[in-house]
Amino acid sequence: MGMMDTVIETTDTVKAQATLSLVNEELGHRLKNTLALVQAIASKTLRGAAEPSAIESFSHRLAALGHAHDILLQQDWASASLREVISHSLEPHDPGGQIMRDGADLAISSRAAVALSLILHELATNAAKYGALPVADGCVRLSWTIDGDHLDLKWHESDGPPVKAPTAKGFGSRLIAMGLGRSSEVELRYQTDGFELDMRTPIAELAS
Repeated sequence: MGMMDTVIETTDTVKAQATLSLVNEELGHRLKNTLALVQAIASKTLRGAAEPSAIESFSHRLAALGHAHDILLQQDWASASLREVISHSLEPHDPGGQIMRDGADLAISSRAAVALSLILHELATNAAKYGALPVADGCVRLSWTIDGDHLDLKWHESDGPPVKAPTAKGFGSRLIAMGLGRSSEVELRYQTDGFELDMRTPIAELAS
């Protein structure tokens, strides 16, 4: 291959990358507009027919979904960094730096990234309402490790108020119980000193 052919090939690659970037930006812009429209329609439809808290929860979940897609947009929608998904998902919920995070990075699929972002939103929202986050000394430790062909993720709260298991399961509880894949194993413990979640998922399911 001559120098001219190399220059032409490089130029074509740069143009293709620029085109893909523009397409991704447009896709992201349209998705945000769609989510905003869904939120507006739901707010007007449910007003007077649902509790204001339910409408607020729906809006916050839509925002979490949009946040997850922002992360995927930066990764060209192919895959995402586990560590980045966790960091960006928790950032809006942790102004006081009470959520400790520790774990290795791992590439996960767009499906797993969206599921994880929504689950973390539910966990952080519950911790802010009923758990450790409203207490000055309260702490959440989120840790994850790779054990063979599985990812073990733990969300453990401490130094917060006593917690009790909910008497009824809402959407958030069912979402958390689903885990990150069909074969996820999820254990919830409502300890007197704080809520704990252990989740174990085959890495193969995180990549699909």
